[in-house]
Amino acid sequence: AKPSNVEQPENTPQLPLSVLDFVLTTKQPAILETAESLQLDPSFVSDPYLLEHQPQSLLCMPVVIRGESNVLLY
Repeated sequence: AKPSNVEQPENTPQLPLSVLDFVLTTKQPAILETAESLQLDPSFVSDPYLLEHQPQSLLCMPVVIRGESNVLLY
């Protein structure tokens, strides 16, 4: 199922939407240092982008401006 807070760009996964949704929802960074941590994290294990591209690590964090976090750094 598509995460509720992030719009899917077209039909191809161009971003790890589960990671973006996690950061938007929790306002906490997602830091996955190794490929194993990506595979073991139940929040991200079925993300189409991560399955296709299999990144070795990733960082996604909210950018807070005046108390609002409407921007993500990925």
